[in-house]
Amino acid sequence: MADVASLAVALHLNSASFKSQIHDAYSSAANESKICSAD
Repeated sequence: MADVASLAVALHLNSASFKSQIHDAYSSAANESKICSAD
């Protein structure tokens, strides 16, 4: 059962990391679109 627990933790951390990357990508895209629309 320890393998199942460690797998669950690994998936959870991977999911959190993925959400963080998505958020950063959307944030940078939003900032770039603001810069472009300022021109």
